[in-house]
Amino acid sequence: MELRVLFNIYTLLTISLGWMFLFSSFSKFSNLRNHFIIIKNYDIVSESQAKFFSRIDPSFELVASIMMILGIYTKYALLLVLLLITLYSISIVINLLKGRTNIECGCGGLLGSHNLSWKLIYRNALLILMISFLYTYTIIVNGDGSAHIDWNYHFIFVSLSLLLFIKSIQYLINIRSITEGVH
Repeated sequence: MELRVLFNIYTLLTISLGWMFLFSSFSKFSNLRNHFIIIKNYDIVSESQAKFFSRIDPSFELVASIMMILGIYTKYALLLVLLLITLYSISIVINLLKGRTNIECGCGGLLGSHNLSWKLIYRNALLILMISFLYTYTIIVNGDGSAHIDWNYHFIFVSLSLLLFIKSIQYLINIRSITEGVH
């Protein structure tokens, strides 16, 4: 495969992800009070922590999205959004396990806002896979000028990311069944 084609795929996916997070941050900044209420409704952190996170979350999204769109420190931006998506997913799973599905997800932007459901977890798992793919995207240029993706490193990182995500959800489910058994 040509180096230019591989680079264009990487650039297109990274910029698309950047725009997705940019619009999400804009929708959160445009109504910080509503974003604070959504985080508070998750009932995971205190009110002061929810207030702090309601301001820092869209700020991280904004910075990461600009970095991805401009192609500046892209790997750091990808790690930041990987962390954010993982935190969002854990928060959603905690509430789903409590049976709390009537809470707005707070995604905003291009993804819209929906009530909590397992569909959001599946979507986030796909985003985690995509972000992991982009993070590990290493192009090797062959001696003849052609290029290929270094799949060894890529496969390991993506597999570990997905395994960590699945194990986190299993851990949360186990905690729920243990605490329900105690009552």
